[in-house]
Amino acid sequence: YDPAQAEQIPSQYHRDDFSADTAVGRVARSDGICVKTYYQPAWPGRQAWPLPNQVQLQSISDAARRKGLPLMLHATSLEAYQMGRAINADIFAHGLWKQERPFGPVDLHAGKALMRELARADKVVIPTLRVLQSEMSPEREILQDERVSLAMPPEILEYWRTAQESGPGNQVFDPEEIDMIATMAHNAA
Repeated sequence: YDPAQAEQIPSQYHRDDFSADTAVGRVARSDGICVKTYYQPAWPGRQAWPLPNQVQLQSISDAARRKGLPLMLHATSLEAYQMGRAINADIFAHGLWKQERPFGPVDLHAGKALMRELARADKVVIPTLRVLQSEMSPEREILQDERVSLAMPPEILEYWRTAQESGPGNQVFDPEEIDMIATMAHNAA
């Protein structure tokens, strides 16, 4: 529950039903194996979405610890990884691709230092290079892989395929972003 969004939340949804303890309790009761949350500011030029603050994320982390569940953080930027370190996330999902200020490739010295720190603290980092490869592939062959239809609702898959076929402007990343990501991937190799 985000009090800053209270005006936009329909009245039938009650604050207590969406507290960190309640949400994590639902995960534990359903035999979930971890709690996943996110910290990902919008990319420049994209519509911003609500972003949890450190207090909210810490309450999720604390609730997960009380239930004995590891906390996974969706993070793709230096700032997100630093937030994960601050709230004691156990698992960092997605690679360290960018930094927010200034926006662009991650400062390699800062990124390497942070990765060493996370490794010493026995944290898990799960890079998802396939996402980048798919974005950089003109055919986006991942959408043709039959296994995708086992994991994605047909409506979403059709939307992705339609966006791909519609040409420039409908891709998840625009050409400049793809070039920037390719450069970051090349520099990191």
